[in-house]
Amino acid sequence: MLVILMTFALLTDVPTQASPAQQGPETARREATPAAERDEDNKVVCRRERLVGSNRFRRVCRTQAEIEMRRERTQQDLERRLDYEQNPEGGR
Repeated sequence: MLVILMTFALLTDVPTQASPAQQGPETARREATPAAERDEDNKVVCRRERLVGSNRFRRVCRTQAEIEMRRERTQQDLERRLDYEQNPEGGR
């Protein structure tokens, strides 16, 4: 059930623009990468996603970097949730 909820959150997440202070290591990584890799990060990938509760689709386009960032963030959120479920007192 948790995996379904996390997948739903990933698919319905609205992209937000973070301030440079909030961007952190991702920005530093991009600045340190060669131009060819940065071009690959800027590649736009479009896909059709089914609207929740409907048989209709919508077209969603994101850059490869956004897709990777969302994947990493979702994985971290899932790991945090699982850690909390295993130890709800936070290690006390």
